[in-house]
Amino acid sequence: MNSKLKQIIFLDITNKMRGKFIDTKFSNIFNELSEKEKDLYYEYSKEIRQIWVFINSINNPNIDNTSVNSVFDYDSLVKPVSKIIIELCVDFDLTLRDAINPKLKELIIDIFGIDYYNEYFSE
Repeated sequence: MNSKLKQIIFLDITNKMRGKFIDTKFSNIFNELSEKEKDLYYEYSKEIRQIWVFINSINNPNIDNTSVNSVFDYDSLVKPVSKIIIELCVDFDLTLRDAINPKLKELIIDIFGIDYYNEYFSE
């Protein structure tokens, strides 16, 4: 899989976790994708959003999401998750919960730089 496509999926996941919107870096990477890659991205993005909503929703009497606290829980308890999303979540210790852990912070700074982290992820 193209590294640009992986980057954009990673940014989509982390943007969901922090409630951030599309930024310049995201747009620049997205514009480098082929049309086929953009179509794939749209599919992954929809899946990421469904998972994020399920994990972070307020408890609903019609849906038991209390035991689903991560992408991995969702994959095993609700519905299979795409391989690339699972891989990125394993590699970067992502859960799609609304939180940034120390390992993810370090990786974001290593990959995108401290200025990017401070602008889009710091409180």
